[in-house]
Amino acid sequence: MSRPKKISIVSKGTVYQDGQVQALSSLLYDTLNEVVLNACLDKKKAEKLFIFDDHIKYLRDDDLLILDRAYADYSVMSFMESHGKDFLIRLPKHSLKAVNDFIKSDDVDRIIELTVREKQKAFVSQNKLPERLKVRLIKVKLETGGIEILTTRLLDDQVWKTEDFKDLSFLRWGIETYFDRLKNIYEVERFSGKSLLTIEQDFYGMIVLSNLESILNKEADSEIKDRCQEVGRWYEYGVNHSVCYSAFLDCVVELFLTRKRSQEIILEELKHVFKMNPICQRPGRKYPRNKMTYSKKESSHKRRKRISP
Repeated sequence: MSRPKKISIVSKGTVYQDGQVQALSSLLYDTLNEVVLNACLDKKKAEKLFIFDDHIKYLRDDDLLILDRAYADYSVMSFMESHGKDFLIRLPKHSLKAVNDFIKSDDVDRIIELTVREKQKAFVSQNKLPERLKVRLIKVKLETGGIEILTTRLLDDQVWKTEDFKDLSFLRWGIETYFDRLKNIYEVERFSGKSLLTIEQDFYGMIVLSNLESILNKEADSEIKDRCQEVGRWYEYGVNHSVCYSAFLDCVVELFLTRKRSQEIILEELKHVFKMNPICQRPGRKYPRNKMTYSKKESSHKRRKRISP
């Protein structure tokens, strides 16, 4: 979400002038099928609380939850352990002595035992979570020469090979590209009103639209990739989400609310549009992150060109 601004808030018929609105969203995202399994929009709180309060309900026993460094927390790992859910978390360097020792060693795979820290004892005790936990550390070497440390409760190295975890961790990038689409293509931050109900309606409605767009373009995306293999194209091509979104918006009302044409005809037209506007997916592309000040980010946000529906 963008940095809060001072605006008027309308809540249950009462207008509060010059209030400061802040919220935090959290998504449970299926990176293989490119759909959101659970979306939350709530007051600002610790990000791990979204897992404890909401996301855990939507995880199956055979799911692997892939998390970034913000979730590298003993309470998260013990909570997942107590619920029998598998996780893979990227650890910040110099976070624990055991991690530091692992980094300095020549090992690329090690099982260690963690003990709850003093500041988390209250939460662990209150929720009856394990105070000791066995986890596996994996060292992943990046193309840049750097090292990343991953941790997981998948301890069996005969089933889960060390070399598999680099690709598993990279799957997390799917939600990063989804957030990019959500902000820059779907424009989730461009709310149609200022009331709480309107903001929630816009947010959750956009999640539904993004899921529908992702589901509808799957067949066209598969056919584009198959065609690339048939003709021997050097690069792989896929659907252009910007085009898919614009085409889908043009048809969404007719698709669900009117009966002028059959849904089959509309879906076939959409599929044709999706297939006629593919985008090249070049592997291995890397772009350096350019740090921007808040003023530059705000300026870019105000002046960026909107996607025409």
